[in-house]
Amino acid sequence: MTDSDPEPMGSFTWKAAILGALVFAAMPCGCTRREDEEKPPLPMPIELSMDGEPSMVLDGQWDDWTSIESVVSDPAGDTNSVFDLTDVAVTMRGALLHLRMQFAGAVGLQSGAEEDGSLVLAIELSPTSRLSIDFRGRTATIEDGSRSGTVDWQTLRFAAQPTFMSDAYELTCDLSAVGVQPGDHLGLQFEDGDSMSRPLAMVVPPIADTDAVESSLDLAKPEGTMRVVSLNTLHQGTCDPVRGPLIRRTLQQLAADIVCFNEEWEEPLFIEGVANVLPDFGEDWQTVWSDGCAIATRAPMESLPFGLERGAVGLVHRSDQESLVVVSIHLPCCGHAGSEQEAERIAAIDVLIDRIRQMRQGQYGQAAKDAGVVVLGDFNLVGSPEPLTKLSGVGLTEVLPRSLIDGSAMTWSGVNPSDTFWPGRLDCITLDQQRLGVERTFLFDRATFALTNPDEDPSVASSDHAALVLDVSGRTGTSEASLP
Repeated sequence: MTDSDPEPMGSFTWKAAILGALVFAAMPCGCTRREDEEKPPLPMPIELSMDGEPSMVLDGQWDDWTSIESVVSDPAGDTNSVFDLTDVAVTMRGALLHLRMQFAGAVGLQSGAEEDGSLVLAIELSPTSRLSIDFRGRTATIEDGSRSGTVDWQTLRFAAQPTFMSDAYELTCDLSAVGVQPGDHLGLQFEDGDSMSRPLAMVVPPIADTDAVESSLDLAKPEGTMRVVSLNTLHQGTCDPVRGPLIRRTLQQLAADIVCFNEEWEEPLFIEGVANVLPDFGEDWQTVWSDGCAIATRAPMESLPFGLERGAVGLVHRSDQESLVVVSIHLPCCGHAGSEQEAERIAAIDVLIDRIRQMRQGQYGQAAKDAGVVVLGDFNLVGSPEPLTKLSGVGLTEVLPRSLIDGSAMTWSGVNPSDTFWPGRLDCITLDQQRLGVERTFLFDRATFALTNPDEDPSVASSDHAALVLDVSGRTGTSEASLP
């Protein structure tokens, strides 16, 4: 690889210096760098200014990376692997590592065909210890002399975006969990699928006062809007004796007009559970259930027979003049681009699109024909982004709900340390913005629940998913949501 030319030096808070070729263990046999490639010369030191950089937000968007210069660039095609790195950018806030990777083509970071192999991020913590993150293996291993062991994603506060196949990814990893402190010297290299011609060497910066992220925990619904909330309750969570009360507290705080549920697999249990988690549940509440998905509202609602697998559809009458079609959807889990599970996700979206087109032709009545549409829930986007792309083709635009605390867009995080998938964005909101205005959207995640419910045990979560919150008006408004 070829290091990018350094920018002229200015004042800076701290320096990340490429100090020289660090000595790593021999590269694994899986590395596919061409045998005839010339050995690179020893690197010259390069200092990178970090002054004035914005706080980083893990959202799979790249605006906050514009001021972070690449530390390594590389021509495409120098490896036979699908993990053909072309660009790497790094910054740190104390021991919190932020890294962006660019590839020559779209690739699944955490899942893919077995023959693809994997990519490993190796971080040298000291001359005798290192942390290895195997992306396709979905493991983090720390080696210290003759000892080695795994570290779970929760401990490392590790996460990456996006979860679906992409040509660019960003990740965060809190190295203080493995003893790293400001002033420590670190080395960084990639292995297996591709590698940098020269490892990076960095000095961990101090934590600046400006690194704090301002947040607002205002949960209020804008006046004149209808609030739609979606939550994957994790294995019939409305009936869970421990998590059910936490779901109820969540829904009390969010004061939704329409609540969508995923993973409520058995209808009798859902009917029992929803009465426990919906505030003031009574005869004025309407419910629609189908194949694990459900919708509940106090507004007049009728079920639309779309015939979806793992999807419920309700026509909600907001007033005598306006109606809203809500689709609570839960696409099949797991797999990767090109897998059977991915084909099932795309097939499910194709059926939904066909029904929406029929609806626009009047086959479900005039009110449905004229209604704005919201499709939201657990999309399980771990393969390709094609389900979202297809929905945009029928006028359903994605909006990106973010955490009220740090602006990140992670909707799923495992509740058990043994979970092999790291936190990411599985849940999505799409809607017809020609008929609906988006006034506000945000995530009500585990951290927000803990801050707004200090008396609750923070170690117990209502679900492994954050609640999606969407406030819509019956007009095209100026969206405060981020449009990817």
